[in-house]
Amino acid sequence: FVAFTQQNRTHDFYLTFDLIGAKLIQTFGNQDTQLALSDSEYNLIASNENGGYNNNALIHAYLQPNTAYILRVSVILPDAELYPNAETHFKVTFIPTFADLNEGATTIQNYEDIYAKNALRYTYETCVQSEYVKILTYTPRASLMFDFTLESNVDTFIYVIDPSSSEPIQFSIDYDDNSADGLNPFLYKPLYNDIPYLVIYSTADILADYTVVEVTLRIKPH
Repeated sequence: FVAFTQQNRTHDFYLTFDLIGAKLIQTFGNQDTQLALSDSEYNLIASNENGGYNNNALIHAYLQPNTAYILRVSVILPDAELYPNAETHFKVTFIPTFADLNEGATTIQNYEDIYAKNALRYTYETCVQSEYVKILTYTPRASLMFDFTLESNVDTFIYVIDPSSSEPIQFSIDYDDNSADGLNPFLYKPLYNDIPYLVIYSTADILADYTVVEVTLRIKPH
């Protein structure tokens, strides 16, 4: 969660990851943003401005473990002379992911490349790997209260993020861990049609390297 003003339009994150693999980095909110990912010497690795939802930014990059990276987040605010007190805030997420892709996509270059489902009810039987997450976007066909559940024999969690919202993520509203049976999550929240919510889920257990477990994701009106 980052706040910006006319006097402070950029923010640097200094990152080190424990595991090798693909990372999905993106902003959420209603303000035009830019991302620039560099090594520790500020040599540019990747940059993006409008790959995320609406005017948000998104980078999908394969990164090394125990290596220093710098992520610069910039915001484009209205003209400073006309709006000297303009300020905004938004969320930034860093996701270690094995992402399912939409048909025709070979990698994630923008938000629309993430596997997407537009439905009223949805059941998805899949697998997750310890310390990595699965993601999809879910667009409801009606504005209703929805239930999100995971079924598995290990501890699991789920996040459901509104890509247009810059508000901080809250427990039991945007994510859940153990509210259902067997250390599985149950999330109950209002969704609005035509918004592609980002659904993030996996096991919370630290299992042996490359351990894969079966999970079933269920989404339905409450």
